[in-house]
Amino acid sequence: SMTSFGTDGLPEADFRRLLRQAGGGQPGAGALNSTTGGGAAEGNTAMQYGRRGRKVQMSVAVIKHRVRIRYSKIGGIRFLAHPDMMRIFERSAQLAKIPLVYSQGQRRNPKIAYGPPLPAGIASTAEYVDLELEIGREVDLQHRFNAFLPEGVEILQYQGIHHKTPALASVINRATYEVVLSGAPLPAGLLDDWLAQSEVRIKRINKDGTRDMDIRQLIQKAVLNNEVLSITIDSIEGKTVKIIEVLESLLEPHGIDYRQYPIQRTGQYVVKEDGVYTPFDIL
Repeated sequence: SMTSFGTDGLPEADFRRLLRQAGGGQPGAGALNSTTGGGAAEGNTAMQYGRRGRKVQMSVAVIKHRVRIRYSKIGGIRFLAHPDMMRIFERSAQLAKIPLVYSQGQRRNPKIAYGPPLPAGIASTAEYVDLELEIGREVDLQHRFNAFLPEGVEILQYQGIHHKTPALASVINRATYEVVLSGAPLPAGLLDDWLAQSEVRIKRINKDGTRDMDIRQLIQKAVLNNEVLSITIDSIEGKTVKIIEVLESLLEPHGIDYRQYPIQRTGQYVVKEDGVYTPFDIL
């Protein structure tokens, strides 16, 4: 019997006649066995012997990636509390179509791990967060996220995490701050006298009541230069102090309200026996 081609059973002789009319000659064997148009770029849908080839969907393996991000928090948004920042990143990821990995169970939460929280009202150019993502190809996270993050929050740097790494909050043990004193400088000798004390005691109020503690050993450095007060604070054996507690101790006895000064966190570090590292250096 005569061979048929195409979805309507077109006889081979008629099919070849139509080809000769369209192309002006008998097609060779190579022409009949090759795809037309753009080749593989057309998605394997070119005509073959009058029949459209099957479209093949190329699957992309979805892989879970962990990423460490450094971001800024400046302007009016610095007054947002830590839980609000967590929601901002989750919402921005949804808008940017960046699929986050969620925990299992009834209350599924995105796998987002933050560094030490920043007190409300303090600006920063050195906040860190670890995200777990489910992506099948390289994504420019910085560009995608920044298009949807609110004004004042911007991703400055990011790097993949390729091996098991301790949580940010457990390894960051140093932070640096700058306090701009322009227009209201400190009285002469105030900083030197404060640093010269063997103990600097504060009262910390928590849910268990009031606790008296010495913070002097946690102040690694405090330097005044051109009306900018630079302070370096360490966390030692789980003990830490907030920048606002430091400024209250330094300024309140002299009737100075620290809230009149712009305050910014400028760095967070991991201090080890062999040196000082950024959170990216230890990846």
